[in-house]
Amino acid sequence: MDSETAKRSSPARSPHHGSPEGKIIGAFEPAAIDKLIPALVENGFAEDTIDVVTPDDIPHLNAPIDRQGFTGTIARFVFSLGDELNELEQMRNELASGHVLVGVPVEGEEATQRVRTIMREQGGHGIVSFGRWTITPFEER
Repeated sequence: MDSETAKRSSPARSPHHGSPEGKIIGAFEPAAIDKLIPALVENGFAEDTIDVVTPDDIPHLNAPIDRQGFTGTIARFVFSLGDELNELEQMRNELASGHVLVGVPVEGEEATQRVRTIMREQGGHGIVSFGRWTITPFEER
């Protein structure tokens, strides 16, 4: 990762804006961020609202869900909730593989399609939309 990408993905430069609700999230090779962020900004998405999450941003990324204590209990509960959480596990796997996750807040179908297109053009995969009570994976073409 070059210095510009490192700056962009640092918590000071790209704070995590809480819940993924209302965002399109995709996985990318770290080098793709240098072209992805400008492409999103050129298409009307504010840079300060775009989340960039690296493996270093997630403590205990590889901790097993059968670990002891409170965090293990919570992890087992969350993963028992249903199939939609497969997308969350996939994101965890993407981070564990060294990929970077990028989240872009969207409102409306037109903005959703624009972000999906930009993400795909810039090498994104595993692109998912997080709604209020839904997680919608976009099939790769």
